[in-house]
Amino acid sequence: ARVGGGVMWCAVLFATLLNAERIFVDTAQEGLLEQWRIASVPLVLLVLLRCVIFWLVTTVPMLLSLPLVFVLLAQPLTFLPYAALTIAAGTLALILLSALGSALTLGLKKSLALVVLLVLPLALPTLIFGAATMLALHSGENAAVPALLLSAFALLLLVLCPPLIALTLRHAPQNNA
Repeated sequence: ARVGGGVMWCAVLFATLLNAERIFVDTAQEGLLEQWRIASVPLVLLVLLRCVIFWLVTTVPMLLSLPLVFVLLAQPLTFLPYAALTIAAGTLALILLSALGSALTLGLKKSLALVVLLVLPLALPTLIFGAATMLALHSGENAAVPALLLSAFALLLLVLCPPLIALTLRHAPQNNA
């Protein structure tokens, strides 16, 4: 049962990375990216909204299936609130990193492998702090420390990633179809 937290976090990481490449590809193919560039709304705000919507669409199903995952991995249901909060913060961090990788590889075909290579090293703190939270819960230690570090990492990425993504998208190639 102690390994279940790490297994759960690996599944969250891989589930998030599966859609990493597609965050901005459809936006660029539909011509919305060019409209975003000339819109009166700041590109940073549009990028932030796109990331938050993508986070909601991918995280809510994960959170709804979390009790079933806990039963399958033989995790105590008393750990469920901590797991839900850390998964919410962790997936936000993973999606922001994935959006940055997707923006950097926007003009390339079949760029998922490159996005994964870019994002995976940067996603390790999320995986470590998320698994450390579950391990601390199992060993009876203070789980607030790794959970707060994970939340701080997610907030740091929430501040840093949207401007970097907007800068990358502003200079992305025009023909992405």
